[in-house]
Amino acid sequence: MNTPEEFISIGSTYFRIELIALVITFFNNIYIAIERARGNSKRILYIKIFH
Repeated sequence: MNTPEEFISIGSTYFRIELIALVITFFNNIYIAIERARGNSKRILYIKIFH
């Protein structure tokens, strides 16, 4: 497709960063779901406010 190598390297770096962010978001959602199931909704609210 004649894409310059510099675009490919920049795109690869961006893709890796997005994958890491996706994994972090996944575990964050699991934590939030577990805390809500335990009934700690206020704790989640405080964490989000102060984060």
